Amino acid sequence: MTPTHKHTPWIGLIALIWLSCTSIGSQACTLDAPSEWTLPDYDPQQLQATISTKILQVRAQYPQTCQAQLLIEMQNGQAPQLHGDQQPPLNFELSSQSNYAAPMALAPNAAAHIQLIPASTGISATQALPLWLRVPPGQWVKAGVYQQRLRLSLIDAVGRTLTERILTILQPVRPKVSLQFAQTGSTQADLDFGQLEKGKTRQADIQVKHNTPYLLQLSSQNAGVLRNPQHPQSTIAYRLLLDGRHIDLQNTLQIPGNATSSTATTQHQLRIEIQEVERVRAGTYQDNLNLTIQAQ
Repeated sequence: MTPTHKHTPWIGLIALIWLSCTSIGSQACTLDAPSEWTLPDYDPQQLQATISTKILQVRAQYPQTCQAQLLIEMQNGQAPQLHGDQQPPLNFELSSQSNYAAPMALAPNAAAHIQLIPASTGISATQALPLWLRVPPGQWVKAGVYQQRLRLSLIDAVGRTLTERILTILQPVRPKVSLQFAQTGSTQADLDFGQLEKGKTRQADIQVKHNTPYLLQLSSQNAGVLRNPQHPQSTIAYRLLLDGRHIDLQNTLQIPGNATSSTATTQHQLRIEIQEVERVRAGTYQDNLNLTIQAQ
């Protein structure tokens, strides 16, 4: 069986990278950063984390030197989370290290030191600051676009803001569904009735993970009867119930699924009951049911 915008206070200070700095004039340090950072589509079923990199640039123009700290403030919440129209949010991690040995904490945290001293007239000194963003796998949040707005600020040694930028992180989440049988933990299950007798029943419990509405499609190879492969004319009828609802397998059926649970797991029960077993040939009788799921 296969089955309107409002002003929002900025809270949750994160210090990503510290650039210890002394500045000459308000433009001693320039921060080059994009206004948006769109991450690759997130698939809740993927086994590995999605990792993205964005390069920031700090620049000092001759004859100024730059010494500063880079601070990052999050608009929504104190935890590194991406928010959408639905709850729960999508967790992520920020780091200045590609191996995520030290994800960034909520308190100011020294991560790197920089001193930019241009060497000659007309030449600027620059340093690249890579930011690594990691979205852990297995988060079955609702499909849609999640975001977090960050304020990037260069602060000098006495706490003055030299320059700042707003960076919006955008994370698209794909509509996704998956199906497995609870008994086997896979997409296949066998229901063995042993000696066929009227009234015998077997049950298969179906687990659907989803972040979007879905359709279940159910079809029968033998149009809802058990057939003897050696004697195709010899058949035994059975009755199929899905979540207590009788299903007629004469045609392929499409059944709307339930996508209201924020836990992203919906249970379905498939129950089969043998009907009359009289005046049929001896042998093994079988049918193959195909249960497919489609994201909407």
